[in-house]
Amino acid sequence: MKNLLLPSGLLFLLMLAGCSSSKEVAGPPDWLNKPQAGLDDMAFAAAVGTGATIDKAKERAVRELGYFFQTNIKTRSSQSTAYKETNSGAGTSSERTDRISEDIFITSANQLSYVTVAETYQQDGTWYARAILDKPAFGLYLTEIITRELDAYKSQFEQARSLPIAMLKFSAGADKKAARIRQLDQYLSVLNQSTGLSDLADLEKELNAFRQNVAFMVEIQFKDSTKVKKQNMTTGAFRDELKKTATELRFGENGNPQFYLMVQVRTQGEDFIRPDYFTRLSYEYYILDGNKTPLEKLSGTVKSAGLSEEESYRQAGVSLARQITARWK
Repeated sequence: MKNLLLPSGLLFLLMLAGCSSSKEVAGPPDWLNKPQAGLDDMAFAAAVGTGATIDKAKERAVRELGYFFQTNIKTRSSQSTAYKETNSGAGTSSERTDRISEDIFITSANQLSYVTVAETYQQDGTWYARAILDKPAFGLYLTEIITRELDAYKSQFEQARSLPIAMLKFSAGADKKAARIRQLDQYLSVLNQSTGLSDLADLEKELNAFRQNVAFMVEIQFKDSTKVKKQNMTTGAFRDELKKTATELRFGENGNPQFYLMVQVRTQGEDFIRPDYFTRLSYEYYILDGNKTPLEKLSGTVKSAGLSEEESYRQAGVSLARQITARWK
């Protein structure tokens, strides 16, 4: 078994769906070594699981259906965004780099009729179970989810178009939403079905055009007598972290920006509790448009620690950037 990490939501869905009643078959069944035995490959996918108990065998059989999706997605596209290739010793391991939230798949268990575990077999103290996936039924369910997620994306995009600050905030979380929709469509493609995501592609082109024209001029000011070296540590870390946490946007210190990001900082306290130094900062941040008209103003506090005073201020800058961008998403 390859070391593939299942998306938690897909596994959750299949586990709920696999809680059907089952009957033990007599004699070694054909599906023991050929899970698809007796099934129409176009209509069904099957997997076999083993365990010390019947329940454990059922659970593993359903889990194997999840691996069926992951393996097929990887086989279809070595460039899949769902995977990254990392060298591991003498070989290569595949690792999931994104996850689909479980809340996508939360629904009433009695509606999940597309997975059954209807056959079990025991031999030499080991239980075997076959899980069967109804491809058309599961495909219909995935199509409904994709349609709902895509409609929500379109609606949010449409609402954001008219206001630069709204578009900015939509942009900050749009990639994650689009990736989730594309991942669902990948599951659907394994079933030889597709909703077609041309609408999503068109919206992403428009969003990227907006991003290419967005530039922030960033300014951070300490409104107290904090030493310059500490201020510089905070300011440098703040700017660096902005570029990491909002990679789709451009941050600078000059030029002709569409937005200004201005942050005013005050040191509220410093403590040394061996071996760490602790810093507490309060801040107010403002987003202004290109004409310096205020679009948004918020305030907050950050706490940080480091092995030196300067390091604690550097960490404060990191925390400050993360807090601000988190409010956009």
